[in-house]
Amino acid sequence: MSGLYLKYLQDPSNPQEATEAIKRLDSIKHRGPDDFRYVIHNNWFLGFTRLAIVDVSERANQPLTNPFFPVTNYIICNGEIYNHSILREDISIKSFSNSDCEIILHLLLEQDISTVCNTLDGVFALACIIEDKLYIARDPIGIRPLFYGIDQFGYITLASEAKALIGSCDQVRAFPPGCYTCLPLDTPHHTMEIHNYVPSTLYNPAIIYTETEQPCIEALTQIRTTLIEAVMKRTMTDRPIGLYLSGGLDSSLIAAILAKHAKLSFTAFTIGMKGGESPDMKAAECVAEYLGIPLVKICYNPEEGCELLADIIYHLETCDTDVVRDSILNYVMSEYISDRKHERVIFMGEVPDEVKQAPDSEKGYLESVRLVKNLYKTDVLRTDRTTSAHGLEVRVPFLDKRFIETVYSMPRKWVCASEGNTKNLIRSAFDPKIAGCEKYLPDKILWRQKEAFSDSVGYDWRKSLGERADKLVTDETMTNAARLYPQDTPKSKEAMLYRQIYDRWYKELGNVEISQKFRNGIKLSDAPPLVSDYYNSNEN
Repeated sequence: MSGLYLKYLQDPSNPQEATEAIKRLDSIKHRGPDDFRYVIHNNWFLGFTRLAIVDVSERANQPLTNPFFPVTNYIICNGEIYNHSILREDISIKSFSNSDCEIILHLLLEQDISTVCNTLDGVFALACIIEDKLYIARDPIGIRPLFYGIDQFGYITLASEAKALIGSCDQVRAFPPGCYTCLPLDTPHHTMEIHNYVPSTLYNPAIIYTETEQPCIEALTQIRTTLIEAVMKRTMTDRPIGLYLSGGLDSSLIAAILAKHAKLSFTAFTIGMKGGESPDMKAAECVAEYLGIPLVKICYNPEEGCELLADIIYHLETCDTDVVRDSILNYVMSEYISDRKHERVIFMGEVPDEVKQAPDSEKGYLESVRLVKNLYKTDVLRTDRTTSAHGLEVRVPFLDKRFIETVYSMPRKWVCASEGNTKNLIRSAFDPKIAGCEKYLPDKILWRQKEAFSDSVGYDWRKSLGERADKLVTDETMTNAARLYPQDTPKSKEAMLYRQIYDRWYKELGNVEISQKFRNGIKLSDAPPLVSDYYNSNEN
Protein backbone atom coordinates (compact mmCIF):
# COMPACT_ATOMS: atom_id res chain seq x y z
CA MET A 1 0.00 0.00 0.00
CA SER A 2 0.92 3.62 -0.37
CA GLY A 3 -0.76 6.88 0.48
CA LEU A 4 -1.48 9.97 -1.61
CA TYR A 5 -2.56 13.49 -0.74
CA LEU A 6 -3.41 16.30 -3.18
CA LYS A 7 -4.31 19.86 -2.21
CA TYR A 8 -4.55 23.27 -3.90
CA LEU A 9 -2.48 25.84 -1.98
CA GLN A 10 -3.74 29.42 -2.15
CA ASP A 11 -0.24 30.75 -1.47
CA PRO A 12 2.57 28.20 -1.89
CA SER A 13 5.06 30.71 -0.48
CA ASN A 14 3.15 30.68 2.81
CA PRO A 15 5.01 28.17 5.01
CA GLN A 16 1.89 27.53 7.10
CA GLU A 17 -0.05 26.20 4.11
CA ALA A 18 2.74 23.86 3.03
CA THR A 19 3.31 22.72 6.62
CA GLU A 20 -0.39 21.90 7.01
CA ALA A 21 -0.35 19.85 3.80
CA ILE A 22 2.74 17.96 4.97
CA LYS A 23 1.04 17.28 8.30
CA ARG A 24 -1.97 15.79 6.54
CA LEU A 25 0.23 13.59 4.35
CA ASP A 26 2.03 12.52 7.49
CA SER A 27 -1.28 11.28 8.97
CA ILE A 28 -1.28 8.44 6.43
CA LYS A 29 2.44 7.67 6.39
CA HIS A 30 1.71 4.21 7.86
CA ARG A 31 0.54 3.26 4.37
CA GLY A 32 3.99 3.87 2.90
CA PRO A 33 6.95 3.55 5.27
CA ASP A 34 9.65 3.44 2.58
CA ASP A 35 9.56 7.01 1.22
CA PHE A 36 7.87 10.34 1.98
CA ARG A 37 7.99 13.24 -0.48
CA TYR A 38 5.99 15.89 -2.29
CA VAL A 39 6.15 18.48 -5.06
CA ILE A 40 4.29 21.76 -5.52
CA HIS A 41 3.31 22.54 -9.09
CA ASN A 42 1.22 25.60 -10.01
CA ASN A 43 -0.14 25.80 -6.45
CA TRP A 44 -0.92 22.07 -6.36
CA PHE A 45 0.62 20.03 -3.55
CA LEU A 46 1.13 16.42 -4.65
CA GLY A 47 2.32 14.24 -1.79
CA PHE A 48 3.08 10.54 -1.60
CA THR A 49 4.14 8.12 1.11
CA ARG A 50 5.41 4.98 -0.57
CA LEU A 51 5.53 1.28 0.14
CA ALA A 52 8.09 0.18 -2.46
CA ILE A 53 6.95 -3.05 -4.15
CA VAL A 54 7.89 -2.85 -7.86
CA ASP A 55 11.20 -1.16 -8.70
CA VAL A 56 12.32 -0.34 -5.17
CA SER A 57 14.93 2.14 -6.42
CA GLU A 58 14.71 5.88 -5.82
CA ARG A 59 13.88 6.60 -9.46
CA ALA A 60 10.47 4.98 -8.91
CA ASN A 61 9.61 7.18 -5.93
CA GLN A 62 6.51 9.32 -6.34
CA PRO A 63 5.36 11.85 -7.37
CA LEU A 64 6.61 10.58 -10.72
CA THR A 65 7.39 12.88 -13.63
CA ASN A 66 8.86 11.94 -16.99
CA PRO A 67 11.53 14.49 -18.03
CA PHE A 68 11.39 13.27 -21.63
CA PHE A 69 7.76 14.36 -22.11
CA PRO A 70 7.08 17.51 -24.17
CA VAL A 71 4.48 18.65 -21.61
CA THR A 72 4.24 19.03 -17.83
CA ASN A 73 3.39 15.72 -16.18
CA TYR A 74 3.07 14.35 -12.64
CA ILE A 75 1.39 11.29 -11.19
CA ILE A 76 0.68 9.99 -7.71
CA CYS A 77 -0.80 6.51 -7.85
CA ASN A 78 -1.49 4.04 -5.08
CA GLY A 79 -1.72 0.94 -7.19
CA GLU A 80 -0.28 -2.05 -8.95
CA ILE A 81 -0.56 -2.32 -12.74
CA TYR A 82 -0.13 -5.99 -13.53
CA ASN A 83 0.02 -5.61 -17.32
CA HIS A 84 2.50 -2.71 -17.37
CA SER A 85 5.22 -4.80 -19.04
CA ILE A 86 2.87 -5.79 -21.88
CA LEU A 87 1.75 -2.19 -22.32
CA ARG A 88 5.36 -1.00 -22.46
CA GLU A 89 5.94 -3.37 -25.37
CA ASP A 90 2.78 -2.25 -27.16
CA ILE A 91 3.72 1.43 -27.26
CA SER A 92 7.07 3.01 -28.00
CA ILE A 93 8.14 4.78 -24.81
CA LYS A 94 11.26 6.35 -23.44
CA SER A 95 11.14 5.16 -19.87
CA PHE A 96 12.91 6.62 -16.86
CA SER A 97 12.04 3.87 -14.35
CA ASN A 98 10.68 0.35 -14.03
CA SER A 99 7.72 1.55 -11.98
CA ASP A 100 4.49 -0.11 -13.04
CA CYS A 101 2.68 3.20 -12.51
CA GLU A 102 4.83 5.11 -15.00
CA ILE A 103 2.95 3.54 -17.92
CA ILE A 104 -0.15 5.56 -16.97
CA LEU A 105 1.62 8.82 -17.88
CA HIS A 106 2.53 7.46 -21.31
CA LEU A 107 -0.98 6.21 -21.99
CA LEU A 108 -2.58 9.53 -21.03
CA LEU A 109 -0.50 11.31 -23.67
CA GLU A 110 -2.14 9.20 -26.36
CA GLN A 111 -5.56 8.16 -25.03
CA ASP A 112 -8.51 9.56 -23.12
CA ILE A 113 -8.77 8.73 -19.42
CA SER A 114 -11.69 6.31 -19.86
CA THR A 115 -9.75 4.25 -22.40
CA VAL A 116 -6.67 4.27 -20.19
CA CYS A 117 -8.59 2.99 -17.17
CA ASN A 118 -10.08 0.13 -19.15
CA THR A 119 -6.65 -0.69 -20.58
CA LEU A 120 -5.10 -1.08 -17.16
CA ASP A 121 -5.20 -4.51 -15.55
CA GLY A 122 -4.66 -3.85 -11.89
CA VAL A 123 -5.75 -1.86 -8.87
CA PHE A 124 -5.29 1.88 -8.56
CA ALA A 125 -6.31 5.20 -7.08
CA LEU A 126 -4.57 8.01 -8.90
CA ALA A 127 -4.23 11.71 -9.54
CA CYS A 128 -2.34 12.81 -12.62
CA ILE A 129 -1.44 16.21 -14.07
CA ILE A 130 -0.95 16.44 -17.82
CA GLU A 131 -0.43 20.03 -19.04
CA ASP A 132 -3.34 22.03 -17.61
CA LYS A 133 -5.60 19.10 -16.67
CA LEU A 134 -6.00 17.08 -13.48
CA TYR A 135 -7.12 13.47 -13.94
CA ILE A 136 -8.50 11.40 -11.06
CA ALA A 137 -9.51 7.73 -11.27
CA ARG A 138 -10.11 4.61 -9.20
CA ASP A 139 -10.05 0.91 -10.12
CA PRO A 140 -13.33 -0.88 -10.97
CA ILE A 141 -13.81 -2.65 -7.61
CA GLY A 142 -12.29 0.02 -5.38
CA ILE A 143 -9.46 -2.17 -4.06
CA ARG A 144 -7.39 0.97 -3.49
CA PRO A 145 -9.13 3.64 -1.36
CA LEU A 146 -9.67 7.26 -2.38
CA PHE A 147 -11.55 10.09 -0.63
CA TYR A 148 -12.23 13.64 -1.68
CA GLY A 149 -13.81 16.89 -0.65
CA ILE A 150 -14.11 20.50 -1.82
CA ASP A 151 -12.28 23.15 0.21
CA GLN A 152 -13.65 26.59 1.09
CA PHE A 153 -12.24 28.05 -2.13
CA GLY A 154 -13.93 25.45 -4.34
CA TYR A 155 -10.91 23.25 -5.13
CA ILE A 156 -10.84 19.48 -4.80
CA THR A 157 -8.70 17.79 -2.15
CA LEU A 158 -7.80 14.09 -2.32
CA ALA A 159 -6.43 11.55 0.14
CA SER A 160 -6.07 7.79 0.45
CA GLU A 161 -7.80 7.91 3.84
CA ALA A 162 -10.54 10.21 5.10
CA LYS A 163 -8.60 11.17 8.23
CA ALA A 164 -6.26 13.31 6.10
CA LEU A 165 -9.21 15.48 5.01
CA ILE A 166 -10.72 16.22 8.44
CA GLY A 167 -11.41 19.93 8.86
CA SER A 168 -10.27 20.94 5.37
CA CYS A 169 -13.37 20.15 3.29
CA ASP A 170 -17.09 20.82 3.44
CA GLN A 171 -17.84 17.10 3.24
CA VAL A 172 -15.69 14.00 2.92
CA ARG A 173 -16.81 11.47 0.34
CA ALA A 174 -15.56 8.21 -1.13
CA PHE A 175 -14.49 8.61 -4.74
CA PRO A 176 -16.60 5.89 -6.40
CA PRO A 177 -14.88 2.82 -7.86
CA GLY A 178 -14.81 2.43 -11.61
CA CYS A 179 -15.00 6.18 -12.11
CA TYR A 180 -12.88 9.11 -13.28
CA THR A 181 -13.02 12.87 -13.55
CA CYS A 182 -11.03 15.44 -15.51
CA LEU A 183 -10.66 18.93 -14.02
CA PRO A 184 -8.95 22.20 -14.97
CA LEU A 185 -5.93 23.03 -12.87
CA ASP A 186 -6.43 26.75 -12.54
CA THR A 187 -10.15 27.24 -11.80
CA PRO A 188 -12.28 26.11 -8.81
CA HIS A 189 -14.28 22.90 -9.02
CA HIS A 190 -17.67 24.04 -7.74
CA THR A 191 -19.25 21.78 -10.36
CA MET A 192 -17.59 18.46 -11.09
CA GLU A 193 -18.70 15.54 -13.22
CA ILE A 194 -17.69 12.03 -12.19
CA HIS A 195 -18.03 9.47 -14.98
CA ASN A 196 -18.31 5.70 -14.87
CA TYR A 197 -15.85 3.96 -17.22
CA VAL A 198 -16.62 0.31 -16.38
CA PRO A 199 -18.21 -1.55 -19.31
CA SER A 200 -21.51 -3.27 -18.58
CA THR A 201 -19.97 -6.60 -19.56
CA LEU A 202 -18.06 -6.75 -16.25
CA TYR A 203 -21.22 -7.51 -14.29
CA ASN A 204 -23.53 -8.57 -17.11
CA PRO A 205 -21.52 -10.54 -19.66
CA ALA A 206 -23.15 -12.79 -22.21
CA ILE A 207 -23.95 -16.27 -20.88
CA ILE A 208 -21.60 -18.39 -22.96
CA TYR A 209 -22.66 -21.89 -21.89
CA THR A 210 -25.94 -23.76 -22.19
CA GLU A 211 -27.37 -24.49 -18.77
CA THR A 212 -27.27 -28.16 -17.89
CA GLU A 213 -27.79 -30.01 -14.61
CA GLN A 214 -24.05 -29.87 -13.86
CA PRO A 215 -21.34 -27.50 -15.20
CA CYS A 216 -19.53 -28.75 -18.28
CA ILE A 217 -15.79 -29.49 -18.24
CA GLU A 218 -15.06 -26.51 -20.49
CA ALA A 219 -16.72 -24.11 -18.06
CA LEU A 220 -14.89 -25.56 -15.06
CA THR A 221 -11.60 -25.34 -16.94
CA GLN A 222 -12.25 -21.68 -17.72
CA ILE A 223 -13.04 -20.90 -14.06
CA ARG A 224 -9.91 -22.70 -12.87
CA THR A 225 -7.63 -21.16 -15.51
CA THR A 226 -8.92 -17.65 -14.86
CA LEU A 227 -8.34 -17.91 -11.12
CA ILE A 228 -4.83 -19.31 -11.63
CA GLU A 229 -4.04 -16.38 -13.92
CA ALA A 230 -5.46 -13.95 -11.34
CA VAL A 231 -3.13 -15.35 -8.69
CA MET A 232 -0.07 -15.53 -10.92
CA LYS A 233 -0.26 -11.96 -12.23
CA ARG A 234 -0.28 -10.80 -8.59
CA THR A 235 3.12 -12.35 -7.95
CA MET A 236 4.58 -9.25 -9.63
CA THR A 237 6.77 -7.91 -6.83
CA ASP A 238 10.34 -7.16 -5.81
CA ARG A 239 9.51 -7.83 -2.14
CA PRO A 240 8.85 -11.13 -0.29
CA ILE A 241 5.35 -12.64 -0.34
CA GLY A 242 3.20 -13.97 2.49
CA LEU A 243 -0.26 -15.51 2.68
CA TYR A 244 -3.07 -15.33 5.22
CA LEU A 245 -4.10 -19.00 5.40
CA SER A 246 -7.37 -19.58 7.24
CA GLY A 247 -7.77 -23.17 6.11
CA GLY A 248 -10.98 -22.23 4.32
CA LEU A 249 -11.52 -22.80 0.62
CA ASP A 250 -10.44 -19.38 -0.65
CA SER A 251 -7.05 -18.92 1.01
CA SER A 252 -6.30 -22.63 0.62
CA LEU A 253 -6.82 -22.46 -3.14
CA ILE A 254 -4.52 -19.44 -3.38
CA ALA A 255 -1.89 -21.33 -1.38
CA ALA A 256 -2.23 -24.35 -3.67
CA ILE A 257 -1.93 -22.25 -6.83
CA LEU A 258 1.15 -20.43 -5.51
CA ALA A 259 2.74 -23.72 -4.43
CA LYS A 260 2.09 -25.43 -7.78
CA HIS A 261 2.61 -22.63 -10.30
CA ALA A 262 4.71 -19.81 -8.82
CA LYS A 263 8.48 -20.07 -8.92
CA LEU A 264 8.96 -18.36 -5.59
CA SER A 265 9.02 -19.16 -1.90
CA PHE A 266 6.42 -17.84 0.49
CA THR A 267 5.31 -18.25 4.08
CA ALA A 268 1.73 -18.84 5.21
CA PHE A 269 0.31 -17.39 8.41
CA THR A 270 -2.68 -18.53 10.43
CA ILE A 271 -4.22 -17.42 13.70
CA GLY A 272 -6.10 -19.02 16.57
CA MET A 273 -6.96 -18.53 20.22
CA LYS A 274 -4.51 -19.47 22.94
CA GLY A 275 -5.72 -22.68 24.53
CA GLY A 276 -8.99 -22.55 22.60
CA GLU A 277 -10.71 -24.58 19.91
CA SER A 278 -9.57 -23.21 16.54
CA PRO A 279 -10.96 -25.11 13.53
CA ASP A 280 -9.19 -22.76 11.10
CA MET A 281 -5.75 -23.41 12.56
CA LYS A 282 -6.23 -27.17 12.30
CA ALA A 283 -7.37 -26.83 8.69
CA ALA A 284 -4.45 -24.51 7.88
CA GLU A 285 -2.02 -27.06 9.30
CA CYS A 286 -3.56 -29.70 7.04
CA VAL A 287 -3.18 -27.47 3.97
CA ALA A 288 0.41 -26.47 4.75
CA GLU A 289 1.44 -30.09 5.33
CA TYR A 290 -0.23 -31.22 2.10
CA LEU A 291 1.42 -28.45 0.02
CA GLY A 292 4.76 -28.59 1.82
CA ILE A 293 4.84 -24.88 2.66
CA PRO A 294 6.07 -23.21 5.88
CA LEU A 295 3.30 -22.17 8.26
CA VAL A 296 3.60 -19.65 11.09
CA LYS A 297 0.93 -20.10 13.76
CA ILE A 298 -0.09 -16.98 15.67
CA CYS A 299 -1.86 -17.56 18.97
CA TYR A 300 -3.72 -14.71 20.59
CA ASN A 301 -5.69 -13.97 23.72
CA PRO A 302 -9.12 -12.43 22.97
CA GLU A 303 -8.43 -9.75 25.58
CA GLU A 304 -5.34 -8.73 23.64
CA GLY A 305 -7.47 -8.23 20.54
CA CYS A 306 -10.07 -6.25 22.46
CA GLU A 307 -7.38 -3.87 23.70
CA LEU A 308 -6.67 -2.94 20.08
CA LEU A 309 -10.23 -1.78 19.31
CA ALA A 310 -9.43 1.95 19.49
CA ASP A 311 -6.48 1.63 17.10
CA ILE A 312 -8.43 -0.61 14.73
CA ILE A 313 -11.41 1.73 14.47
CA TYR A 314 -9.01 4.64 13.94
CA HIS A 315 -7.55 2.90 10.90
CA LEU A 316 -10.88 1.53 9.62
CA GLU A 317 -12.71 4.87 9.76
CA THR A 318 -15.93 2.95 10.34
CA CYS A 319 -17.92 1.72 13.34
CA ASP A 320 -19.84 -1.00 11.52
CA THR A 321 -20.12 -3.99 13.84
CA ASP A 322 -19.35 -6.70 11.30
CA VAL A 323 -16.43 -4.84 9.75
CA VAL A 324 -14.85 -4.03 13.12
CA ARG A 325 -15.36 -7.54 14.49
CA ASP A 326 -13.85 -9.20 11.43
CA SER A 327 -10.94 -6.73 11.30
CA ILE A 328 -9.44 -7.55 14.69
CA LEU A 329 -7.78 -10.80 13.69
CA ASN A 330 -6.54 -9.41 10.36
CA TYR A 331 -5.03 -6.51 12.30
CA VAL A 332 -3.29 -8.82 14.78
CA MET A 333 -1.82 -10.95 11.97
CA SER A 334 -0.70 -7.89 10.00
CA GLU A 335 1.05 -6.46 13.04
CA TYR A 336 2.86 -9.76 13.61
CA ILE A 337 3.97 -10.01 9.97
CA SER A 338 5.11 -6.39 9.89
CA ASP A 339 7.23 -6.92 12.99
CA ARG A 340 9.06 -9.74 11.16
CA LYS A 341 10.36 -7.07 8.74
CA HIS A 342 10.38 -9.50 5.83
CA GLU A 343 7.11 -10.12 3.95
CA ARG A 344 5.54 -6.99 2.48
CA VAL A 345 3.07 -8.40 -0.09
CA ILE A 346 0.25 -10.43 1.47
CA PHE A 347 -2.19 -12.63 -0.44
CA MET A 348 -5.65 -12.98 1.05
CA GLY A 349 -8.54 -15.22 0.01
CA GLU A 350 -10.99 -12.49 0.88
CA VAL A 351 -14.36 -11.29 -0.40
CA PRO A 352 -15.20 -13.93 -3.01
CA ASP A 353 -18.54 -15.10 -1.61
CA GLU A 354 -20.58 -12.36 -3.25
CA VAL A 355 -18.88 -13.13 -6.57
CA LYS A 356 -19.04 -16.89 -6.51
CA GLN A 357 -22.56 -17.39 -5.21
CA ALA A 358 -25.10 -15.40 -7.15
CA PRO A 359 -28.45 -16.98 -6.15
CA ASP A 360 -30.45 -18.86 -8.75
CA SER A 361 -32.76 -16.07 -9.83
CA GLU A 362 -32.54 -12.76 -11.64
CA LYS A 363 -33.37 -10.91 -8.44
CA GLY A 364 -30.66 -12.81 -6.60
CA TYR A 365 -28.17 -12.09 -9.37
CA LEU A 366 -28.88 -8.35 -9.16
CA GLU A 367 -28.42 -8.50 -5.39
CA SER A 368 -25.08 -10.27 -5.89
CA VAL A 369 -23.92 -7.53 -8.27
CA ARG A 370 -25.03 -4.85 -5.82
CA LEU A 371 -23.03 -6.48 -3.05
CA VAL A 372 -19.91 -6.73 -5.19
CA LYS A 373 -20.19 -3.08 -6.22
CA ASN A 374 -20.34 -2.12 -2.54
CA LEU A 375 -17.50 -4.31 -1.28
CA TYR A 376 -15.26 -1.24 -1.13
CA LYS A 377 -17.35 -0.14 1.85
CA THR A 378 -17.03 -3.44 3.73
CA ASP A 379 -14.64 -6.35 3.15
CA VAL A 380 -12.33 -4.49 0.78
CA LEU A 381 -12.13 -1.64 3.28
CA ARG A 382 -11.24 -4.12 6.03
CA THR A 383 -8.48 -5.85 4.08
CA ASP A 384 -6.96 -2.54 2.99
CA ARG A 385 -6.93 -0.81 6.38
CA THR A 386 -5.79 -3.73 8.52
CA THR A 387 -2.78 -4.35 6.27
CA SER A 388 -1.89 -0.76 5.37
CA ALA A 389 -1.91 0.16 9.06
CA HIS A 390 1.27 -1.91 9.29
CA GLY A 391 2.92 -1.03 5.98
CA LEU A 392 1.81 -4.15 4.10
CA GLU A 393 0.22 -4.54 0.69
CA VAL A 394 -2.74 -6.87 0.26
CA ARG A 395 -3.58 -8.72 -2.95
CA VAL A 396 -6.98 -10.32 -3.49
CA PRO A 397 -7.07 -12.53 -6.63
CA PHE A 398 -10.77 -13.36 -6.29
CA LEU A 399 -11.59 -9.73 -7.12
CA ASP A 400 -9.72 -9.83 -10.40
CA LYS A 401 -12.01 -8.19 -12.95
CA ARG A 402 -11.56 -10.97 -15.50
CA PHE A 403 -12.40 -13.59 -12.87
CA ILE A 404 -15.55 -11.68 -11.88
CA GLU A 405 -16.64 -11.41 -15.50
CA THR A 406 -15.97 -15.12 -16.02
CA VAL A 407 -18.10 -16.15 -13.04
CA TYR A 408 -20.98 -13.91 -14.10
CA SER A 409 -20.83 -15.40 -17.60
CA MET A 410 -21.87 -18.78 -16.20
CA PRO A 411 -25.50 -19.92 -16.04
CA ARG A 412 -27.04 -18.75 -12.77
CA LYS A 413 -27.89 -22.28 -11.66
CA TRP A 414 -24.23 -23.29 -11.68
CA VAL A 415 -23.15 -20.41 -9.47
CA CYS A 416 -25.73 -20.82 -6.69
CA ALA A 417 -25.32 -22.93 -3.57
CA SER A 418 -25.80 -26.66 -4.02
CA GLU A 419 -26.45 -29.47 -1.54
CA GLY A 420 -25.58 -27.32 1.46
CA ASN A 421 -22.28 -26.11 0.01
CA THR A 422 -21.58 -22.54 -0.98
CA LYS A 423 -19.18 -21.82 -3.86
CA ASN A 424 -20.10 -25.09 -5.55
CA LEU A 425 -18.80 -23.93 -8.93
CA ILE A 426 -15.32 -23.03 -7.71
CA ARG A 427 -15.07 -26.23 -5.66
CA SER A 428 -16.02 -28.31 -8.67
CA ALA A 429 -13.49 -26.50 -10.87
CA PHE A 430 -10.64 -27.75 -8.66
CA ASP A 431 -12.00 -31.24 -7.97
CA PRO A 432 -10.21 -33.88 -10.11
CA LYS A 433 -13.20 -36.23 -9.92
CA ILE A 434 -15.46 -33.58 -11.46
CA ALA A 435 -13.21 -31.33 -13.57
CA GLY A 436 -10.57 -33.86 -14.61
CA CYS A 437 -7.75 -31.61 -13.36
CA GLU A 438 -4.73 -32.32 -11.19
CA LYS A 439 -5.31 -32.45 -7.45
CA TYR A 440 -4.86 -29.15 -5.64
CA LEU A 441 -6.25 -29.80 -2.14
CA PRO A 442 -7.49 -32.65 0.06
CA ASP A 443 -11.24 -33.23 -0.30
CA LYS A 444 -11.86 -32.33 3.33
CA ILE A 445 -10.46 -28.84 2.63
CA LEU A 446 -11.93 -28.40 -0.85
CA TRP A 447 -15.43 -29.20 0.43
CA ARG A 448 -15.08 -27.80 3.93
CA GLN A 449 -18.14 -25.90 5.14
CA LYS A 450 -18.03 -22.12 5.28
CA GLU A 451 -17.48 -20.49 8.67
CA ALA A 452 -17.21 -16.83 9.62
CA PHE A 453 -13.55 -15.92 10.07
CA SER A 454 -14.05 -14.38 13.51
CA ASP A 455 -15.87 -17.54 14.66
CA SER A 456 -13.74 -20.25 13.11
CA VAL A 457 -10.47 -19.10 14.69
CA GLY A 458 -12.07 -19.81 18.08
CA TYR A 459 -15.72 -20.24 18.95
CA ASP A 460 -15.44 -18.03 22.06
CA TRP A 461 -14.31 -14.97 20.10
CA ARG A 462 -17.69 -13.28 19.69
CA LYS A 463 -18.50 -14.06 23.30
CA SER A 464 -15.38 -12.20 24.41
CA LEU A 465 -16.33 -9.12 22.41
CA GLY A 466 -19.84 -9.16 23.85
CA GLU A 467 -18.55 -9.48 27.39
CA ARG A 468 -16.23 -6.53 26.93
CA ALA A 469 -19.08 -4.40 25.58
CA ASP A 470 -21.24 -5.40 28.57
CA LYS A 471 -18.55 -4.12 30.93
CA LEU A 472 -17.98 -0.80 29.16
CA VAL A 473 -21.51 0.17 28.03
CA THR A 474 -24.16 0.71 30.69
CA ASP A 475 -27.82 -0.17 30.48
CA GLU A 476 -28.60 3.53 30.92
CA THR A 477 -26.56 4.33 27.80
CA MET A 478 -28.58 1.83 25.78
CA THR A 479 -31.85 3.24 27.15
CA ASN A 480 -30.79 6.65 25.80
CA ALA A 481 -29.31 5.28 22.55
CA ALA A 482 -31.93 6.87 20.29
CA ARG A 483 -31.41 10.26 21.91
CA LEU A 484 -27.61 10.00 21.76
CA TYR A 485 -27.57 8.72 18.18
CA PRO A 486 -30.85 9.47 16.38
CA GLN A 487 -29.30 8.42 13.06
CA ASP A 488 -28.25 4.76 12.71
CA THR A 489 -28.98 4.13 16.39
CA PRO A 490 -26.80 1.30 17.80
CA LYS A 491 -29.00 -1.69 18.63
CA SER A 492 -26.56 -3.62 20.83
CA LYS A 493 -23.92 -2.83 23.42
CA GLU A 494 -21.22 -4.04 21.05
CA ALA A 495 -22.43 -1.65 18.34
CA MET A 496 -22.64 1.16 20.91
CA LEU A 497 -19.06 0.53 22.06
CA TYR A 498 -17.75 0.76 18.49
CA ARG A 499 -19.78 3.91 17.86
CA GLN A 500 -18.40 5.60 20.98
CA ILE A 501 -14.83 4.75 19.99
CA TYR A 502 -15.49 6.01 16.46
CA ASP A 503 -16.70 9.33 17.84
CA ARG A 504 -13.50 9.79 19.81
CA TRP A 505 -11.57 9.85 16.54
CA TYR A 506 -14.03 11.15 13.97
CA LYS A 507 -16.83 13.12 15.58
CA GLU A 508 -15.17 16.26 14.22
CA LEU A 509 -15.84 15.03 10.69
CA GLY A 510 -19.09 16.92 11.18
CA ASN A 511 -21.44 16.44 8.26
CA VAL A 512 -19.87 13.18 7.11
CA GLU A 513 -22.76 10.78 7.59
CA ILE A 514 -22.29 7.57 9.56
CA SER A 515 -24.28 4.82 7.91
CA GLN A 516 -24.42 1.27 9.20
CA LYS A 517 -26.96 0.61 6.49
CA PHE A 518 -24.16 1.04 3.97
CA ARG A 519 -21.67 -0.53 6.40
CA ASN A 520 -19.21 2.33 6.10
CA GLY A 521 -18.30 5.23 8.34
CA ILE A 522 -17.88 7.49 5.32
CA LYS A 523 -21.15 7.43 3.42
CA LEU A 524 -21.11 8.14 -0.30
CA SER A 525 -23.17 11.28 -0.84
CA ASP A 526 -24.68 12.83 -3.93
CA ALA A 527 -25.45 16.14 -2.26
CA PRO A 528 -24.70 19.44 -4.05
CA PRO A 529 -22.47 21.16 -5.03
CA LEU A 530 -21.05 18.10 -6.80
CA VAL A 531 -22.80 16.77 -9.88
CA SER A 532 -22.31 13.16 -10.90
CA ASP A 533 -23.68 10.89 -13.57
CA TYR A 534 -22.40 7.95 -11.51
CA TYR A 535 -24.90 8.00 -8.67
CA ASN A 536 -27.93 7.54 -10.89
CA SER A 537 -26.45 4.92 -13.17
CA ASN A 538 -24.16 2.75 -11.09
CA GLU A 539 -24.90 2.86 -7.37
CA ASN A 540 -28.19 0.94 -7.27
